[in-house]
Amino acid sequence: MSAASSVTGVSGWQTGHAGWQPEATEASWLATLRRQALAAFDTTGLPTTKVEAWHYTPLRAVRDVAWTHAGGVEVGAGLTAFVDAARLPGASAELVFVDGHHVADLSRTDGLPPGAVVSLSQALAADGEAVRARLATLAPWHDAPLNALNTAFVQDGVRVHVPRRVDVPGPVHILVVGWGRDVPTVAHLRNLVVADTGSRVTVVVSFVGRPGHSVLHNVVDEVGVGADAQVTQVVLGDSPDDHLVVHRTDARLDRDARYTHQAFWLGGGLVRGEVHATHAGPGAEATLDGVFVAGSTQHVDCHTVIDHAVPRCTTREVYKGVLGGKARGVFDGTVIVRADAQQTDASQDSRNLLLSDDADANAKPTLEIYADDVKCAHGTTVGRLDPDQLAYLRMRGLPLSLARRVLIGAFVSDRVDRIAHEGLRARVAGRVEAALAALQEEA
Repeated sequence: MSAASSVTGVSGWQTGHAGWQPEATEASWLATLRRQALAAFDTTGLPTTKVEAWHYTPLRAVRDVAWTHAGGVEVGAGLTAFVDAARLPGASAELVFVDGHHVADLSRTDGLPPGAVVSLSQALAADGEAVRARLATLAPWHDAPLNALNTAFVQDGVRVHVPRRVDVPGPVHILVVGWGRDVPTVAHLRNLVVADTGSRVTVVVSFVGRPGHSVLHNVVDEVGVGADAQVTQVVLGDSPDDHLVVHRTDARLDRDARYTHQAFWLGGGLVRGEVHATHAGPGAEATLDGVFVAGSTQHVDCHTVIDHAVPRCTTREVYKGVLGGKARGVFDGTVIVRADAQQTDASQDSRNLLLSDDADANAKPTLEIYADDVKCAHGTTVGRLDPDQLAYLRMRGLPLSLARRVLIGAFVSDRVDRIAHEGLRARVAGRVEAALAALQEEA
């Protein structure tokens, strides 16, 4: 699933796919799926700001670049040291991807039963029909151009399958590294997570990379949460400012399922984090927590769609943004309550803190309700540090810079504290603190 080709614009993606030609060594069903997805992309191209879901996020940085699908990865001392620094202590398994390629020498799955966590390429080789039954079943590509590109060009990814009643003790860590080449590099990864009835698993997706190289990550996760199962997904975006990240998760929740999505976007020049979750079984619960910290000219767009398709389901959603410099933050969240989804209980909350006059926040929480026996609420705030709180801390001897740091840290700490795994919570807390410190230095 690897080769090299350059792409830009619709015709460029077509030409790039023709030169890439992974179908020559793949199963016919996958080759057909690729061609269908590329044809769907051909009809739309990349979304523009005229598309409502992308109204606040122009994709010039994607559209105007001749991206190259990188070839193989050479594992040297520098890359090894970089990956070692990004590892997650206490992980049950850790799969490393560099510029879209699985690096087996840097990965480990020995903490789990054989076959529970494997790279997508390994899963295709070992049991292609099992992958076929799952791939592109939850993440639509007919009307989602970035999903279509991912489906057409998918290089690799992770398949996680947790059997019935199994509790995975530590997180499954998917480490996405943008190492970069002499030319702008694009990587398409697809992660498939299946938690069977009554199982529990935490999956962590980390985005990191070295600066000075243009890298675009286009990653799609498909998450199936079985009846009475629990899946926690933590996303830590900590890429350099010259990296672009588009990450979309599509989750399906069966009866009494519990799905938690915790996103921390702390780096990257352009970030688009999407969560689409469908309540498909009564009694399901979805919890979405988000924190984004951006400065300079960074752009972070958090887009969520939660579909209550059946009765008696619950959604809790809180996103918090801290913005400085000329950064722009976006929260665009929609909760849909179908006509049959009586006794829905859903809430959305978007809170944004501006640290400079040039920072900008756009918040658009939306409820679409077609049932009458529901309890739904949404709200949003955009503001600055409370001068009375600053004055209170100053009167108690704190310098202004420290007082600001205390208040800003308190603003987001409640989301970080909700991470259950101690080692992961410490890792995220440290990265959030570093991002906030850098933002205050900029100010």
